[in-house]
Amino acid sequence: MSSANDKFKIRIKGKGCHGSAPQNGADALLTASALAQTLQTVISRESDPLKPTVMTIGILQSGTAFNILPENAYMEGSIRVLEEAQREINRRAIRRMAESTAEAYRCKADVEFEITAKVVYNDSFLTDVAVSASEKVLGDGMVTEQPLSLGAEDFAEYLDVCPVTYLNVGSRNEELGITAPHHHGNFDIDEDCLPISMAIYVQFVYDYFSKIK
Repeated sequence: MSSANDKFKIRIKGKGCHGSAPQNGADALLTASALAQTLQTVISRESDPLKPTVMTIGILQSGTAFNILPENAYMEGSIRVLEEAQREINRRAIRRMAESTAEAYRCKADVEFEITAKVVYNDSFLTDVAVSASEKVLGDGMVTEQPLSLGAEDFAEYLDVCPVTYLNVGSRNEELGITAPHHHGNFDIDEDCLPISMAIYVQFVYDYFSKIK
């Protein structure tokens, strides 16, 4: 249903110096810039092309003045996969590239990972019950299967306890101008979807306990 997501933080340590004598320093900003591009090869050269993987570098911070080679740089990003086994493969590649690129520029790199979400796998039985319950509330043909998504969701934590199923309920309403996607400054929902969601929940509970008697 949704992907695993690893957040990574990379701290690069160089040696600051005046821009007029770059041979006396080790440019952390240049190193981070090179690494930002090199890391994209984790997708193109380290990952199975039949197993979706996507990387985003969302933060790159460095420098204090226009004429000084920065001593430090900081990067933060995420890498998403649909198979948990790929997570460690990606981590090893990111760490290797960070350390090797930093060394090439006479710097050091420290890499830290954080699991922000695991893969959400929908249980087939629970999903069948949920689809049937949804159609009872919404009508036939009103439930569709969405394409694979590399969005991440901490709902996966429930998988450590029990099987799960996760469905999305539409909340867009063009007549009300509610059309902005997630993470957009104008994001909103049509709150009329909330009683529909609750009705589906109730129908699901009724149908589930009817089937497992």
